[in-house]
Amino acid sequence: MARTLSSQAAILTIGQLVAFLALFLVPIVNVRALTKDEFGFYRQFWLLFDTVSVFLILAIPQSLLYYFPRAENRREKAVYLTQTIIFLIAGGLLSWVVYAILPGMLGPGRGDAIRQYYWAFCLFTLFMMVSRVMEKLFVAEQQPEKQGIFVAAAYGLQALTVILTVWLTQRLDLVLWALVAFAFLRMAVTLLYCVPTYRLSLSDCSIRTFKEQLSYAIPLGFATIVLLVFAQTDKYVIIYFLGREAFAVYSIGAYQLPVVDIVRISIMNVVFPVMAKHQKKGETGEILALWRRATLKTAIVFFPIFVFLEVSARPFITILFTEDYVDAAPIFMIYLLIFLRSTLDTTTVLMVFKETAFMFKVNLISVLCHIVFCVSMYKAFGWLGVPTATVVANVVQNTVNMVKSARLLETPVYKLMPWGQLALRFLVAATLGTGLYFGYLVYPIDTFIKLAAAGICFIGVYAVLCLVFRLISFQEIRSIFGKTAV
Repeated sequence: MARTLSSQAAILTIGQLVAFLALFLVPIVNVRALTKDEFGFYRQFWLLFDTVSVFLILAIPQSLLYYFPRAENRREKAVYLTQTIIFLIAGGLLSWVVYAILPGMLGPGRGDAIRQYYWAFCLFTLFMMVSRVMEKLFVAEQQPEKQGIFVAAAYGLQALTVILTVWLTQRLDLVLWALVAFAFLRMAVTLLYCVPTYRLSLSDCSIRTFKEQLSYAIPLGFATIVLLVFAQTDKYVIIYFLGREAFAVYSIGAYQLPVVDIVRISIMNVVFPVMAKHQKKGETGEILALWRRATLKTAIVFFPIFVFLEVSARPFITILFTEDYVDAAPIFMIYLLIFLRSTLDTTTVLMVFKETAFMFKVNLISVLCHIVFCVSMYKAFGWLGVPTATVVANVVQNTVNMVKSARLLETPVYKLMPWGQLALRFLVAATLGTGLYFGYLVYPIDTFIKLAAAGICFIGVYAVLCLVFRLISFQEIRSIFGKTAV
């Protein structure tokens, strides 16, 4: 029996969770082995890489999710994959020019990371960009097991590389060069899989196929670029006004975003190819039904984790990252509201309908408003005004996307989401969270063991209540393990 969508999403989620848990250990070790300034330097390395690479990738790997389900045979898929790898290599080489220019644009202090480690930036970016194709390829092939294994192995090895290097040497330069070696290995694995599997060749590629793929990827890429700038604006504001040490603290508060977002991404990656097939046939009703089910399955995992982390923010930060980073706790609490907003994120629907130009326009307007709002809120309320501005901007952007998605699916907004069922699930989590808050007043949490025990108990009670009140059924649980055809 073929695996259910729930089972595929569960496999991807497990892989993403293993990857996240591995990467989550990195800052826990780094804050103990590096000074705040060095840790800020390390976080700036990733901030600059993420910013530059997304400008050059232009969502080319993401386009495989759109074209692979539509391809008639392996040869046609090989055309799109060949074009993707060529584009990524070209973008990686172009990054060398960008890194040569960028320090002068950033000015003293903010461009120090690139000046000191120019070749580390260049080589790491090239190798990582080529290997980015693997983060979408197995999903496009609808092979969740391979995708889960690759993600867990790749990011687990990345975390191990950083942790061992920083712990044994406590030298930032060696950490960065160890990352370059890791990125080269990732690229080698990518090419060893892609070249023989698809017999990559330029013979079937043409200007027409390049234009076809770019017609989807470029608008989506521009939307992704603007979205990244939107997401990174607050971090650049903090660096600009407060410097690297403050950014080190701020990045801890903002770092936790993947904690639950990976669940939504895993589910949406699995349903996207199926939704694309329905969209090709004009079956909007099927897309809406699938979307509503996916949203509920996201929420059932998302809500209890959100509430637990919101109530446990201070001990969570101080236990894992030491008292030196206690100021990150309120930032963390504000950022968690973005998680809550992301439950209702409808960008997947927009992508299925190829509304990438609309996404770009919305994101562009949003980022311009976000920059102004972040600076204004910082000057009015200090650094807590910056994440607050980010949350508000995200909510407004999400609302606009939701209205557009409802129109595409030919349904009113109040039917786009299963609002009543979402409210019930959140109410259960919030009620338990209230009890947890008063429990902390009586039994303060001051060790990792106590924090982990509180989390396990909280999630366990939530799961039992969901079963008792039939917010999730045993059939849905069976489908996660591929035991039903639903």
